[in-house]
Amino acid sequence: MLSLLLTACSAPTPQTAFNPRSDYAAEGLDLFQVIIVMGVVIGVLVEGVLIWAAIRYRHRGNDQLPPQIHGNTIVEIAWTTAPVIVVGYILFLTLPVIFQTQAPAPSSSMNVEVIGHQFWWEFQYPDAQVDTANELHLPVGRTVNLILHSNDVIHSFWIPALGGSATRSLDTPTSSGSHPTRPASSLASATSCAAIRMPTCASEPSSSPRLTLTPG
Repeated sequence: MLSLLLTACSAPTPQTAFNPRSDYAAEGLDLFQVIIVMGVVIGVLVEGVLIWAAIRYRHRGNDQLPPQIHGNTIVEIAWTTAPVIVVGYILFLTLPVIFQTQAPAPSSSMNVEVIGHQFWWEFQYPDAQVDTANELHLPVGRTVNLILHSNDVIHSFWIPALGGSATRSLDTPTSSGSHPTRPASSLASATSCAAIRMPTCASEPSSSPRLTLTPG
C-alpha cells in the first residue's frame, strides 16, 4: 500500500503546484504550506491529548463513578480562544495575498485575451497583434494579465506552475520553461474536454519574437 502511494511522488510531475514558476504561485504555495503545517501540529496535539486521556482515565476494575461536574470555565475559554487565534493568524497571512493577487493590473502589464473554445484555447496578444492557438507565450519578469472569455461553456484556466484554477489571472513568470496547462469548466462541454492540453512557454522577452512584435 505504501509503495502504491509513493508512486504518486515519482518524477516527472508536470501537473504539480509544488513547483511554482510565478510570484502568484509562490505566494499561494507559501500560504498553503503554513496552513498545512499548522493543521498537522494542531491535529497531532489534539490526537495526543485524546489518546492520553483515553489511557489515563480508562475504566479499571472496581472504579466508582467519578464526581459529576458541569463544565470548566478555564477549559471552555481556552478551547474557544485558541481556534479564534489560529483562524485570526491565518486571516492575517491571507489578506495581504488576496489584495496583492486580486489588485488591478498595472499599466505596464501585458494583456492576453484567453478565449476558451469547446476543444481548444485561443490566445490574442493585443499589443503585438498576434494570435496563437493552444500555445501560450509569456515573458519572464513581466506581469501578464490573462483576460478570460468563452465561446461556449464557462471555462476555467489552470496553469499549475503559475497558479491555481481561475477565471481571471494576474501572473509574473519568474523563470523560463514550458509548463503544461489543463482546462476546467463548470459545465461538461463534451467527453473530449479533458483532452484539451497545451504548453505554456515562459521565456526571456528578447528570445521570443512573438512578444517583441510592435503593432503596425
